[in-house]
Amino acid sequence: MIILQIVVTVIIFIFFQTHFRDSIHYTLTSIVFIVEIIVVWGYFLNKFKLGTVFRMTKLYPLIRGYFVTIGSGGILMFLELLFLQYIFKNNQYSFQDITYFLVTDLVFLIVFKYYLYFTMRRMRRQGKNSRNIIIAGDVDTIPFIKSFRESGDWGYNLKAIATNSTLVMDDNPGVRMITDQKSLHDYLIEKSVDDIFYCFHVGNKDFDVDKLIKLANEIGISLHIKQEDIIDGIYRKNLNAVLEQPMFITHKKGPTDYFLLKVKEIFDIVFSLLLVSFLSPLFLLLGLLIYKEDKGPVFFKQQRIGLNGRRFMCYKFRTMVVNAEDLLKDLEDQNESDGPTFKIENDPRITKIGRFLRKTSLDELPQFINVIKGEMSIVGPRPPLLSEVKQYERVQLRRLSMKPGISCLWQVSGRNKLSFKQWMELDLKYIDNWSFWMDIKIIFKTIGVIFKADGK
Repeated sequence: MIILQIVVTVIIFIFFQTHFRDSIHYTLTSIVFIVEIIVVWGYFLNKFKLGTVFRMTKLYPLIRGYFVTIGSGGILMFLELLFLQYIFKNNQYSFQDITYFLVTDLVFLIVFKYYLYFTMRRMRRQGKNSRNIIIAGDVDTIPFIKSFRESGDWGYNLKAIATNSTLVMDDNPGVRMITDQKSLHDYLIEKSVDDIFYCFHVGNKDFDVDKLIKLANEIGISLHIKQEDIIDGIYRKNLNAVLEQPMFITHKKGPTDYFLLKVKEIFDIVFSLLLVSFLSPLFLLLGLLIYKEDKGPVFFKQQRIGLNGRRFMCYKFRTMVVNAEDLLKDLEDQNESDGPTFKIENDPRITKIGRFLRKTSLDELPQFINVIKGEMSIVGPRPPLLSEVKQYERVQLRRLSMKPGISCLWQVSGRNKLSFKQWMELDLKYIDNWSFWMDIKIIFKTIGVIFKADGK
């Protein structure tokens, strides 16, 4: 977001440079000003955390941050301009030009940021871009819980409260209550949870934090543990102060680089939009071939399990006969997979065009629509069925801690030749060693697999 705002500022500067001149004429002064914008704006935008989407901060601190950012850059520009005009008699820029630029940039950035804030707020109220959380705590946690419940636009969905306090229970009617460690563990394994806020004292015996850390690491959930010796009345402060360090220590096993994860997310959406647009004629051709064979539906939709247990409808080009699900029971005894998945080499349910689509992996193309919707990623563990997830070992649940992908290490490392255990190990290896460059490598290897056409 900081980079985006700097780019916008540079564009505004270039616009005013061309507006007050007949043509774009870049001199040393122009280059110096652009470098200055990148450095000064970047420093102050980061200092005042203007790269974040404000969930709780009011308008005044937002405007103050932008005034300081643009004011500091403006003072430096005016001093440079005065120096250039006095020493070198350089009249390329006027004080009026710079003033117009600064005022325009100030207004634009404030309007842009506040529009983004209200857009994200509306999305969160609709349940989008939200995180499912559990708060574990006693009576002292009531104000903390109340803050979450009263603010439906922060992007946190309170799924349950782990407590033995009757006061907490009475103060939160309608919220699922978990009263013992085993029930908490079972809930975390069975339901979709992204974060746990542990607000008990670390020595609490009813909800042992060491066991909770072990479980959270195994299944890939973020666990935020409240630090000791928090001063009385902290909850009267802005919740932003409560959620940030040093108030909570976070335990998470898996990728934690927020910036690179956002780069991955943006890349997924942009790449998918371009690919779907570019391949739309191929989509149409494959759709016609599928329909021509048996007059059935072009797409196959099936509920799959996504990030931390979320359920979504996964799209594929249909490669089997229309009643394939009904015929499955008669074929279960022929299953060649050693895990909860179902695979047979010569599945009689596969259509002629379907066999070609599977060999080339073209049946997966509609999943780029799932990526655009934010349900999947281009690279990540393959989305499993609920019936498969129910048979996972506990440690295998951690493969759900990243968005499912269209391609993964399994697909470029042997695919159907690998055992189910090797498949799971590759997914966990991907999560533990994830980097953006690893995704790029897998994408290029996937292209090779498509041309090799050895899918089943």
